[in-house]
Amino acid sequence: MSFGYIVQAAYSNWSGGRDDCVKDKDNLPLVEHTILRLIEINKINDFAFPILLVCPDSDQAKKYYSVLADKHNISVFFGSVENVLQRLVNACKKHGIEYFARINGAFWYIDKPLFSRLVDLQIQNKYDLLRVPTSYPKGLSAEFSSLHALERLEKLNETKGKPISSPFAEMENYQGVFNVCEYVNLPEISKKQVAFIKAGRRQYEPEQVEFDPEKMHAVGSIDYQRYKKALTYLQPSDVVLDIACGSGYGSHMISKQCHTVIGGDYNQTIVDKCIENYQAENLTYELANVTSLPYAASTFDVVVSMETIEHVDEDAYLSEIARVLKPKGRFILSTPQNEWGFTLVPWHVKEYGLDEIKECLSKKFKILKIHGINSHIISDNNETGDRMLIVAEKH
Repeated sequence: MSFGYIVQAAYSNWSGGRDDCVKDKDNLPLVEHTILRLIEINKINDFAFPILLVCPDSDQAKKYYSVLADKHNISVFFGSVENVLQRLVNACKKHGIEYFARINGAFWYIDKPLFSRLVDLQIQNKYDLLRVPTSYPKGLSAEFSSLHALERLEKLNETKGKPISSPFAEMENYQGVFNVCEYVNLPEISKKQVAFIKAGRRQYEPEQVEFDPEKMHAVGSIDYQRYKKALTYLQPSDVVLDIACGSGYGSHMISKQCHTVIGGDYNQTIVDKCIENYQAENLTYELANVTSLPYAASTFDVVVSMETIEHVDEDAYLSEIARVLKPKGRFILSTPQNEWGFTLVPWHVKEYGLDEIKECLSKKFKILKIHGINSHIISDNNETGDRMLIVAEKH
């Protein structure tokens, strides 16, 4: 059996911004930190598994990753930009890899003992998919799979004719078809380790999403997909507040469907960029803080707030959202799903488990629907995942 490490890396991310892989921490790109960590794992465990960089076939990626591969004497494969499933299948075939660990190139802080244990388990049991729980904070582990499993998934998707950008999330949609093992004997993560990871991430990770609609690939962009799903809950007559609107792309999407939209953000520089980049007759951008909104009570039919509650004081935030909503007004939000009591994102005050968010929202709202999110795939019939999109109604 041939086993290898596949480091999935890119130059730009699905939303069109610069990918974390090529950002620096301590004057070294994250993907290079990750490669060095895998080399160290091989050495510690007396492994001799090859490292293969697998990247989208773009001019920038080719130039960047060819140099990096030569520097560390490892192989690199360039394949389909949007169809990650096809990219991985072709990479495995070309380099003779039957079983593998798939590591995000930006996950420089992989937990070495946990990862090593999962390598052993995959070699022993040959799972179609071996992973930690989807609600476990990202970056400490990886997915483990096989070429055979990916080829079966490719066969199942033949008639759909769509690129598969998240093959392991897609695999889990076929319940009973694939042998999926969730590893739950997870290590205790110390406060010191959490603080170390947060400090490292603070060097390169922006608090708000970089989004470029001209470079964005909708098929894999959760930033786009969240707003696309939110639109299914909006009516043409709705007056909508998109609070913590960031770059403004979501507010602009909503404006194409609804009567009136305000995009609000606490940063005047961001508001100015929104005004410059996204314009429509029924759309305005304004300076607004989520915990002290400058609007009268019962102003909006809908408040949309993506990836916000984890950044702020929840009581002030929810009170203000409820105050500005009309009676029976709808509240649509997204947030990470995290059942483990710690967050690795330096900008997050708190991340919520499923029961926690239900209890938190129930003080002001009736929950109508929770969509579990796994990678960029938003489920209509499953509440669990690495994130969640929630639709609620004001009491």
